[in-house]
Amino acid sequence: MISGSKIEGVVDARTLPGDLDRVVFSGCTLMPGLIDAHVHMASWMVPALLAAGVTTVRDIGNDLDWILGLRSRLAADPRPTPRIRCCGPVLDGRHVNWPLLGERHEDPAAVAAKVAKLAEAGVDEIKLYVHLDLEQVKAAVEAGRRTGVPVVAHLGEVNALEAARAGVAELQHLSGIIHPFDGSHLVDLRELTGALIEADTALCPTVVVWDRLARLSQFVSRPDPRLRWVPEEVKESWDAFPHRHDPEGSRGRMAAVAEIQRAVREFYRAGVPIVVGTDAPWPYLIPGFSLHDELALLTASGLTPAQVLTAATREASRRLGVDRLTGTLEEGKTADLLLAEGNPISEIDHIRRVREVFRGGQPVDVAALEPGTFQPGDPVNASLVAYAKGISRPKQSPS
Repeated sequence: MISGSKIEGVVDARTLPGDLDRVVFSGCTLMPGLIDAHVHMASWMVPALLAAGVTTVRDIGNDLDWILGLRSRLAADPRPTPRIRCCGPVLDGRHVNWPLLGERHEDPAAVAAKVAKLAEAGVDEIKLYVHLDLEQVKAAVEAGRRTGVPVVAHLGEVNALEAARAGVAELQHLSGIIHPFDGSHLVDLRELTGALIEADTALCPTVVVWDRLARLSQFVSRPDPRLRWVPEEVKESWDAFPHRHDPEGSRGRMAAVAEIQRAVREFYRAGVPIVVGTDAPWPYLIPGFSLHDELALLTASGLTPAQVLTAATREASRRLGVDRLTGTLEEGKTADLLLAEGNPISEIDHIRRVREVFRGGQPVDVAALEPGTFQPGDPVNASLVAYAKGISRPKQSPS
């Protein structure tokens, strides 16, 4: 039962008064709206996310003023739009991989000061990046504790064991754990498992971004009806990305994908918290729909469909701090809903059969949604184009 934007109750339909407005769906599964815990937003992504049943996203690296402005505009929009959690810019060390999305910091004091500034600006979390050293990571975590803002990280100079012991709340891409180019271990996985559980540090594997980077040549000009949601300018930048003609590198990356999947299965079975993210819109990660792909890859890793769906709803809502609003179908929660034809709990690919979406109690007319328009000034769009043209070439592609 929905009243306004909220779920008023979950009851047997036979007990309802006859004068209530009803919408009847047959052959469908009702679940909370999906949560993509790792995206980099551009304006054009909004309709694609909704069309795929993604009702909440975490922007995990962007220009601060731009993403705060988008969050504010979408929150005020009378039409249904995704809920946005955001980190602002990624905090990097003396070298910055993504100049439009990240900021440089010389020492621990500079990082701590930036965390305080971002917290005051209203970000929901802090994102650390690859060139920070251990003392800078520790300073960020301590500043986050003082300001009440969790700290997540894409690691580079610091390994995952050090980060967990420092108190980082979540690790992206299995960075600092599995080498993305050959699948080698950067830490002892058994020792790390204990440290992650003790620290309550979650993992956001983003298997799909490593899969795409390993198989770039297979996706260039590949027919996919879901590409209708992607502007031509973005598709052109994807097709121009490096690594397309690197068979040896592709083999190493594929080996890494297999090892990442194996490690995710073992971490989950041991009790390490897992959330689901994609890194859209990096190459061939169609916003919203790439989350369906990630769910399939995690299922292929050895998790059950119910487990991966829980990771993309209830567990993600808890880790993103929105569990009072969404993530489960309960009285008092916001009515963010996805109806999928079939039963994704028995067959995960049924999640792709989006029938209806509700955001905040409002039905989303999925059939009437139109693809978004490319805006050159959006920082993520500009970063994609610059990378594809060779203007900016960081050591590691995902962010």
